[in-house]
Amino acid sequence: MLAADGRLALQGRVTEVVNALGSKIATAPVEQQLQDQLGVQAVCLFSVEQPEGEEIHLVVETAKALDEASFRQVLQPVLGKLFVRFHCHTHPQFPRNAMGKVQRLRLQHEILSRAAKPA
Repeated sequence: MLAADGRLALQGRVTEVVNALGSKIATAPVEQQLQDQLGVQAVCLFSVEQPEGEEIHLVVETAKALDEASFRQVLQPVLGKLFVRFHCHTHPQFPRNAMGKVQRLRLQHEILSRAAKPA
């Protein structure tokens, strides 16, 4: 993506790291901890650059309903001061490749497309 100011930004996560308030967070340990605490099939964290700063999205693979309070109760201790500008989503089944690995970019596209649709 080429920004109006001439900055080139590559989208899509190549590494398993997200940026929150300037801190780099390895996602795998956080995702595993959240998966265990929430008792769900899988968890995926990704970040999205916005004009006002980086937003973190947490996607939980589950068919059960989880409310915002449930997410906050688990996320606050795990992320501490980094728990800002957060969006939580549930998704019944993550897209996976033939080896069972989550297709993170496809999942991100699905979540952001769903969030952009009016209610």
